[in-house]
Formats: sequence, C-alpha cells, structure tokens
Amino acid sequence: DNNANWVYSGSWVLYEGSGPYNNTLHYTDGVGNSAELLFTGTKFSLTYTQQSNRGLIDVYVDDVKVTTLNANSPSLLWQQTYTSPSFTNGTHRVRLVHGGGGTRIDLDAIQIQ
Repeated sequence: DNNANWVYSGSWVLYEGSGPYNNTLHYTDGVGNSAELLFTGTKFSLTYTQQSNRGLIDVYVDDVKVTTLNANSPSLLWQQTYTSPSFTNGTHRVRLVHGGGGTRIDLDAIQIQ
C-alpha cells in the first residue's frame, strides 16, 4: 500500500499498527475515492480488511469492472485476499473504488503474478 506507484484519488489515510500486512494500510471513508496501479503480469492478489464498518470495493482492470468485493463482516478479519482472474500477459491498470455500502474501505497489499 506504500508503493510509490499507487495513485490515490480523494482522501486516503495511512494506518500503521498491528494487523495489516507489513503493519500498514491505506483507508478511505469517501464513496467514489479510488486507488490505481499499473502492473505487468497476468493477475493480482489484493489484501484488504473486513469489518462491520467496511463497504464495497469495486475492482476495475483496464477500465472494465471485474467484480465488487463486500468487505463488510460482523467481526474484524485482517488480511483477507481476493485473486483476480487471469489476463493476457502485459501491462494493465487496476483501479479500486469505494463503492459505498459502508463507511470505509482499505487497501492493505497487492501481489502481482
């Protein structure tokens, strides 16, 4: 989440503490706020947190909506993982958008494959 290649749009806050991967994550409370990253590979795994105040994370790749993740959970669950479908090998843009449905979303880590 601290990689310099992330482009955060809107208001995002850095959280540092135990629980997230490498003890950091970025979160936003603003519906419509987004974060994007160019990656070269065939797929990615996104790590995020589920909790009762979490909402929906809309996942776009190359401007096409791939899925919506529901990060809402009655209990706190650190380091939940979503793995994307496979794409052609090359450079792609992933964009993650706060889709509403709750107060907050966060981005903990991303692994490119």
